Amino acid sequence: MKSESVSGQHSPEEWVRLLFTLQATGFTGTLCLSSGKKSRNLLFLQGHLVEFWSDFKAETLSRSLTNSKLVPGNSLSDLSDSETEMTIVSEGLVANTLLEEHQAERLTHGIKVGLKQTSGSWTTHPRNDLDGVEVSRSLYSTVDLWDVLWQGVIEARDSGELLAWCGREGRVFTRSHQVQLPFVEAANQTFLDGLKDASSLGQLIGASDVRPEHLPARLWILTAAGILQLSEVTLTSSEPAQESKEIASPAVEKPAKPTTTDSNPVISPSAQPRMSRSPLPTEHRGTGNRIEDLRLEHEQRMDRDYYAFLGLTPDAEAGELRDVARKLAQRMNALSRSRDLPDATRQQVRDMLAGVQRVYGTFTDRKRKEDYDAKMRAGAAPAIRVRTQSGATPPPAGTSSRSFQIGDESESGGWGLFKKGGKS
Repeated sequence: MKSESVSGQHSPEEWVRLLFTLQATGFTGTLCLSSGKKSRNLLFLQGHLVEFWSDFKAETLSRSLTNSKLVPGNSLSDLSDSETEMTIVSEGLVANTLLEEHQAERLTHGIKVGLKQTSGSWTTHPRNDLDGVEVSRSLYSTVDLWDVLWQGVIEARDSGELLAWCGREGRVFTRSHQVQLPFVEAANQTFLDGLKDASSLGQLIGASDVRPEHLPARLWILTAAGILQLSEVTLTSSEPAQESKEIASPAVEKPAKPTTTDSNPVISPSAQPRMSRSPLPTEHRGTGNRIEDLRLEHEQRMDRDYYAFLGLTPDAEAGELRDVARKLAQRMNALSRSRDLPDATRQQVRDMLAGVQRVYGTFTDRKRKEDYDAKMRAGAAPAIRVRTQSGATPPPAGTSSRSFQIGDESESGGWGLFKKGGKS
């Protein structure tokens, strides 16, 4: 009996669980991650990730070899991955050791891609014809899946969003005994051993072996993998709650067992842990250092897509988008007039004000929002990036931020955009 392909909707959380599950179940075949009409593919042999290839032009083997300066720029132009590999082997263009290192780098990139892609679909294609193939262990990749995913989460997932997700009031984490992934647990043994009871982010800070700035990412990836389980603690006015009530949305179930008699597992879609839509703070959160707060907020918001700039996810409702944007704009507008802020901090405030003007103008115009969402699904959505003249002096307090350019467009309307309900 032939194993069947299985597909599902992609999300960064599902990607983490999918890769760990395929490795744990010894899957042999390909995993395809699609975005529109293009796709990226990963080859598994008995649970080991051994190869990555893509039909995105910037990710083809000929392009990546050229960019790494391992081959001359014109020697492999416009070849497919398979043609490139045959050419470099037959003509001896790249030494075997350098090629192996480069393939490991490409495989690492392929794994991290799924953490950056927020939409699309995945499909598994079991390869029964490879079951009887004897593969030398030396051909298995030396890439450590936990290490690559861990580094990928640190690089790709928004730190402010992760902090809002795991630091939500009443949210606690407990060890789940439904999912067993020995290689993941071994990499986190000390941390998991210290997780005796339900613990909140605040309780874990300082009590675990994980650096505080990395703790939200560790909690997120372990929850996505199913090692940790999320619960909400409901507090009453009379007494603190002693019991935790499990919440449905981020609950993690045991990975699906194979449903065929073949050795290749079939992975069925399961409940996906979802990121909280809790926005970044729209009110000033005092930590004793106002300047540092604004610097960190600027770092968290800028160079993100429009949704992440607000601290929301693409499934946020229109009313929520407007409310968060308006509150952020009001706060930044007031701060931009503060005379007690250093010039560099005031410029960061104006960066964020100009950015929220751009975001608000897009999300309150139905056509522009539809266009932006289409670009998000294609993985080509513009981000909020500030481009100012090199060495320019920030404008005096109280002047308009409309002299700043955001990305490759400029937003007209200024502060009046919010007063007119999105119509400039």
